[in-house]
Amino acid sequence: MPAAALAWNAGGMGVHWTAATPSPAENEAFDFGDPVGWPKTWPPRTECSRSRRALWTHQGRPEGIDVLRKRYDGVGSADRSPQPMPMAVTPTASGPMPRTAPGTIFPAIAASNDPAFTLVTSTLVTALIVADGRVTGAWLRRIVDGVESEILARDRGRVRRRVAYSATAVRSGIRPEALGRYLNEHAFITSRVLIDSTASASALTTCPCRARGEFSTDSLWLP
Repeated sequence: MPAAALAWNAGGMGVHWTAATPSPAENEAFDFGDPVGWPKTWPPRTECSRSRRALWTHQGRPEGIDVLRKRYDGVGSADRSPQPMPMAVTPTASGPMPRTAPGTIFPAIAASNDPAFTLVTSTLVTALIVADGRVTGAWLRRIVDGVESEILARDRGRVRRRVAYSATAVRSGIRPEALGRYLNEHAFITSRVLIDSTASASALTTCPCRARGEFSTDSLWLP
């Protein structure tokens, strides 16, 4: 992959993702061997529906959709025709819509106001500690100085502490059977427009690109 890029940031992909959350269909669907039952149960009663609520998925009606539908009229089934892309954003009356981020789902990540939660940055998990087939902790290494430490989940009475982990496929060195061996990549087309800030001063003052943080204006979907 000659043009590959790798992110290293607190929050992972959820910090700078496209926010597109299209529904799976046809060979994309995890139908668990029941292709007939899948459309009957999705989206009201499945994990996909819960995910959409957690991500604040909304589907608007952006400009240009009628042009696309006219251009692709008759191509594919009705439910796979050009349509607004479902986006994980916070709806607004007009203008940019803030994208869903890790801090949207779990505010303590961004606000640092939860005494039961600590976000440790610039630190790499190098190994998982396993006891009796169960992950009980992890070894950490600070990126700045290489100092290593151990962190453990401890049981309290009848309450069993748990460790949830998601390991980077490239840096961690943690290698269960699938991690780092089956990378999922997707192709995309992108373009950039260079603007003369002197000649376009008035336009830049109202441009949605001046909004703070991650945002989306609209997005179209061609299933």
